[in-house]
Amino acid sequence: MIAGGLKVKIYIIPGSHPCAAVIAAAKHKRIDHELVHILPGTQPIGATMLFGGRTVPAIKISGGPGGSEKIQGTGKCLLALESLAPEPSIYPAQAAERARVLEAETFGLGEFQDVARRIVWAALQTKPDALFSYVEPGSLPLPKALLKPFGRPTMWFERRLNHVNSEATRRDLERLPESIAQIEKYIATGTIGSASPNAADFTIFSTIWLLRSIEDLRPMLDSVATGRKSAELFGEPTGRVPAGAFDPAWLTEVNAARGAAINP
Repeated sequence: MIAGGLKVKIYIIPGSHPCAAVIAAAKHKRIDHELVHILPGTQPIGATMLFGGRTVPAIKISGGPGGSEKIQGTGKCLLALESLAPEPSIYPAQAAERARVLEAETFGLGEFQDVARRIVWAALQTKPDALFSYVEPGSLPLPKALLKPFGRPTMWFERRLNHVNSEATRRDLERLPESIAQIEKYIATGTIGSASPNAADFTIFSTIWLLRSIEDLRPMLDSVATGRKSAELFGEPTGRVPAGAFDPAWLTEVNAARGAAINP
């Protein structure tokens, strides 16, 4: 909870893993907040007009003595939530532990976040009907029937924006098990995955939450602690991309990693 009559609005788009991270952190801290949904594909314009940059999540805090405050970007939003409600803290006070969490958070906010975004948009290129499974009923001002005409243009725009192509997708899928192995190390050392989540938990496991929505990847993810910890913190994914979204040859490393987890 926060005092002083402050009002917190969190601006999001459906199915976004960075947005899911910030929402989960706000709930963990018991910060009263209002969600403002932005129509997918329009965030570069809408977010820029409101916040000066094209990305979400973004937070607007109003009612303070200095007027409104606007924060944009996952990491900055998490820090703002920590400032609003220091307890329960998502950044450890002990220096060495805090350094480990910050290192893991940097991993979660870096290329790994972008890889998941590219993989999902590549999967939706093959299974376009799955796009609106990521939209929760009533979350947007328009019914799904009126949103459908925007589906294919939105997917085209997002693939262009995120540099999605066959070569990038194949490479991302081949390297995904390496990222999962790094996350398993973070879990094994206690950096993430404890009963009280920290900033790195929110940034990393929200990305796994999104990847678990792809049926081609879910068996591998759920065969290790990474997938199970993500499910504990974020629950089931909002959307679902049916199996068969990728060329089977691109999943060789993914399937091998699953086999190694099942038969160590």
